Amino acid sequence: MDEQTQVTISIDGRKSIVETADLRAQLQQAQDVEFAEVWLERGPEMLSLLTNSAQQRAFLMFLTEENQAGFHALDNSSVEQDAEIDFFLNNGQQDQYEFSDTIALSEGIRAVEFFFAHGGRAPFILWQDDSV
Repeated sequence: MDEQTQVTISIDGRKSIVETADLRAQLQQAQDVEFAEVWLERGPEMLSLLTNSAQQRAFLMFLTEENQAGFHALDNSSVEQDAEIDFFLNNGQQDQYEFSDTIALSEGIRAVEFFFAHGGRAPFILWQDDSV
């Protein structure tokens, strides 16, 4: 990450400017609870990660503008499941997503680390364009 880039992280509504050394510790906090909502802002780009630690799944969304359709990550494993995964936002709202619309929590964490370091969508994630 260049010195000019500032990344803001919000975990369950608590917002802070984050340095490289602090990122992993903050992401670990999100994994230590059953449900967490993580937002990162890097310039105009935003990345949202909802976690369900009990099921080791994450819902990952990338936005380039607030209130615009963006992209969300798709599971690209060969595992077929009809299950819906529960996530809770910091305002108490419960969201459910199909298993195929979630990814392994470890992949979600990797994508957050990529976004933090480089910006943009992680190339190792399969993305669905939500504007179409």
